[in-house]
Amino acid sequence: MNKHQNEVIVLGIRSITTALFIVMTLIAGGGLNSFFLDQMIDISGRYGSFYFWIVMIGIATLLTWFPFTMIAIRGSKSLSKVNTCNALLQISIALCYCIINTAFNEPLALIALTLPSVAFILLKTNAYLNFVEFYYELQKARRL
Repeated sequence: MNKHQNEVIVLGIRSITTALFIVMTLIAGGGLNSFFLDQMIDISGRYGSFYFWIVMIGIATLLTWFPFTMIAIRGSKSLSKVNTCNALLQISIALCYCIINTAFNEPLALIALTLPSVAFILLKTNAYLNFVEFYYELQKARRL
């Protein structure tokens, strides 16, 4: 392989790895932050555990998977903003929980705050932007 092909392979692996890491951090953070949101406003006590487990965690998972699958399948660049909003929502839930319950020294609360923060930082990297741009251009080439 020549140097150019090597760079393309490294760039592709880096962008796919970054995108998968963002998916994992947003899903793990979404699960933890759904739990903390339930602790703050007591959804499961008010409506039952069905709403907590099925509705809240289902929505948190779909909020993460839907944009990534639409980026990969349809090449939708605009859905990348949904991932940013998702990360910011998770950060705000974790911050509210930590402030209300003074839980800045609890490990789970810190993990719930760290995971979406890392995802938010990775969403601004060139590797993720290359991932989005690659699938956008791929879909555009398929339409022609």
